[in-house]
Amino acid sequence: MGQNKRIIGFDIARVVSILIVLYYHIFGYAEVYGRHPVVRTFVYASLCIFTFLSAYLLASKYKFKTKEEIKTFYKKRVLRFYPLFFISSILLYFLGVNGGFTTLKGLLGISPFYKPHPITMWYCAMLISLYLITPFWAKGGLHKQVLKFLSVIAVIILIDLAFHCVVPRTYSYYTVYFAGILISQKWGEAFLNCLKRYSILLMSVFIILVIITFITKNEVLKYINSGWGLFALLSAYLKMGDSLRDNKTLVSVFTFLSYASMCMYLYHREVFVLMLRAWYPSKPLLVFLYLGTIGVIISIVIAYYIQHSYDGMVSKLSQTEKQKNDK
Repeated sequence: MGQNKRIIGFDIARVVSILIVLYYHIFGYAEVYGRHPVVRTFVYASLCIFTFLSAYLLASKYKFKTKEEIKTFYKKRVLRFYPLFFISSILLYFLGVNGGFTTLKGLLGISPFYKPHPITMWYCAMLISLYLITPFWAKGGLHKQVLKFLSVIAVIILIDLAFHCVVPRTYSYYTVYFAGILISQKWGEAFLNCLKRYSILLMSVFIILVIITFITKNEVLKYINSGWGLFALLSAYLKMGDSLRDNKTLVSVFTFLSYASMCMYLYHREVFVLMLRAWYPSKPLLVFLYLGTIGVIISIVIAYYIQHSYDGMVSKLSQTEKQKNDK
């Protein structure tokens, strides 16, 4: 979105969501709390937010009315995402994080439907499949779009019934992504205003469900609350964005971190693995502090410069191509 229309709450949502995911992975390395249903509630809700915002923003930018516009969409998505995803996947393979076949499944975008999946990269592979299907879902009226969505889910269910190989979370993220497209096209700003209006109610229910999950450790409730948490947490981020709009310093910080957020997701594993190979603290708390401070800072810095350098290279290539076409 243009700077004058930029929704600061979206930047906050992306930043907080990606940091929650990073710290979840740090819990895994420290071997503490990572599998607790409450922790996973926040992680799954955060990935739902990331997925929802991707769909919402793409649907607000593209109308998919012409073949040329669809071609442009695919070209920009490939240039923006795939090369960085490819490099990260190869690095994780050479670091021994993922095997050769699981890496290949991720690079082909089929790992959400073909277990076992590559660590971390399965979500990126899922985004590839979602980008491919976006124009199909985005065209037509409400009823036609819903039928298209249900037809895709039906195909995935058939694959799962036949081969028992679909990653369960695929259903959740596909649903959230489709909801992002539909809400952006049909209700847009009115929906966001509704979230902000009922933010206290949404967050109150979310907190109650989190407390119940903490007490009961109920796995089913974890998934239910993850879906509710998508809208509850997003409503809180939107309200926070409105309150911080005049604070230029904080807005700049969140904009900076939001810009690097996808690269943070793509490359934080490499940072953590290399740091632990250089020094593996003897106590879980030290592992958490080591990665949670130095590791996260390094991940942010590296992610920003990778994204900035890559965008600069893509911009130069685009200018060169435009000059050739003009001639």
